[in-house]
Amino acid sequence: MTRIIFSFAEELNRQGSLPPKAFRRDVPIYALVSTMNNIVGCHFSGNDGPVPILKERAQQFMEENQVTEESEIYYKIAQNLTV
Repeated sequence: MTRIIFSFAEELNRQGSLPPKAFRRDVPIYALVSTMNNIVGCHFSGNDGPVPILKERAQQFMEENQVTEESEIYYKIAQNLTV
């Protein structure tokens, strides 16, 4: 399981996967990027309790915010992790 989560973390944070300005708090996609990294952090720390809430938050963000060409790759990776 740890190997799978590590693989997702690498994919999520790869330069080619991240939408532009992904780590700027004044850009909406920041909420999704932060939530996905919190999911990864919870798994690595063994604190899986918040994961269902975080997954729901990520899914809600993706439902409410249309995917753009710039965020398409990130959305696909995020959707795979939140299933």
